[in-house]
Amino acid sequence: MMRAFAAIVGVVMMTGVLMAADGVVVKYEKNKLVVKVDGKEKTIEFVKGHPHVHGADGKVLKLADYPKHLKAGVKVELEEEDGKITEVLIKK
Repeated sequence: MMRAFAAIVGVVMMTGVLMAADGVVVKYEKNKLVVKVDGKEKTIEFVKGHPHVHGADGKVLKLADYPKHLKAGVKVELEEEDGKITEVLIKK
């Protein structure tokens, strides 16, 4: 049991800190997404398709479809690792 716990702790420490936060889209334009999280606005810039955006069905969206899905008021979940947003998940 102790070995399993030590292994899990080791894996978590090696992969970095993964966090998630809920937010609401304020606006999307020119490959920049502004999201309000905990009352503060956060700007996310998309570079070469990163971070990924997943639709409500869980599928990765194409960059050309971002404006259609990332409209003001849409609820999203942001996944962050080591201080960088890695995924934007549109909530149902």
